[in-house]
Order: sequence, then structure tokens, then C-alpha cells
Amino acid sequence: MASTIPAAQAAQPSFVKLEPSSSVWDRITTWASEHKAAVYTIAGVTLVATGAGIYYYTSESAPTPQDLEAAAEKKRARKENKKAKKNAQREQKSPSPETKSQEKPQPASVQSEDDVPEVTESTVASLSDETKKDYAAKLKAAGNKAYGSKDYNRAIELYGQALLCKADPVFYSNRAACWNAMSNWERVIEDTTAAVNLDPEYVKALNRRAHA
Repeated sequence: MASTIPAAQAAQPSFVKLEPSSSVWDRITTWASEHKAAVYTIAGVTLVATGAGIYYYTSESAPTPQDLEAAAEKKRARKENKKAKKNAQREQKSPSPETKSQEKPQPASVQSEDDVPEVTESTVASLSDETKKDYAAKLKAAGNKAYGSKDYNRAIELYGQALLCKADPVFYSNRAACWNAMSNWERVIEDTTAAVNLDPEYVKALNRRAHA
């Protein structure tokens, strides 16, 4: 009678716990903490690092491609979640459109050179009284700016155009200040006298004429 051959049992995964040296363990656990789902395959043996130690599977029990793909998918999902959180934090820190509009610098009150009107004796007659008043104010402001920059000749020119639009004692007195800075005493007396004739109590003009 033929002998019965016992059926071969299926190979079971073998788990062997290793106790690596502290330096090796530190390196592996550091790597494992950064790549929790990562797996090393070395010489046909799959090495897995866990919180309880290090285990390996023989090639018979190695993770399937599906397992590796699932682990990679989880890793990608973690990266996407991390990126989404960073974007959300960045949006929270960025100022709102309303805040940005409030941070815009206010326009300068002094007109640029291009905004300053040009008035001559021939053109001033065609201007309305309202336009003359508006031009006089702009020319005075531009003259003050030129005076502050010590561009006295330009300031004298601008104050003169303002006077064409409006005979104002302030314009005469301001132009006298320019003549005074240039030591042109005759012109100082001339303009301060014109200012006092328009306003006899204009103290600033009186003082300038007295010092001329």
C-alpha cells in the first residue's frame, strides 16, 4: 500500500524583531517619523520600522504592489492637505481689499508742474471771474512751493501770474519776500508798497518794507 504524503502547509510570514544599536535606531526612527508609510526593500527582504521596533518580512510575505500604491496615495494625500492648510493660513494673513485700499498713499495736495495754469496779459482777459480766482489760488500754491525750494525766479514768475488774475496784497508780499531773498531792495519796496495800498493794515508787508 502506498504511503500517504502529508500536504504541504502554506508558508507563513516570519516576523523577527531586531534590537539595533542606539545610533542606528535613532537614524531609522528619525527617517520613519518623517516617512511613516515608507518601506525599505533590501536584498529581497522588506524592512519595516514601527514604534515597537524593526521587523522584516521575507520575500514570501512582502507587501503587494497594491499595498505600496495605497501607501503612496496616502502620502500624496497628506502632502495635499498640508499644502491646503498653508494656503489657508497665507490667505488669512494677507490683507483684505478694503485694507489694501486704506493703505494706499493719499495724493499730494500740491499740484504738479503740469497742473499749474499759465496766464499772460493777453489770455487773462478771456477768463471768467471764477476761473481767474481758481487760477490765482493754484499759481500762489505753486509759487509757495518754488519759494520753499529756493527757486526764487520761478516763484516771482508764478506770483506775477497770480496777480494778473487777482490783485491780492498777499501775492505782492510773497513776491516781495523773493526779492528780499535776492537782495533786490528796490523791488521789495515796490511790492510791499503795492500790498499796503491794497491793505493798509497788512503788518507783514509793512515790516518787509521797513527792513528793505
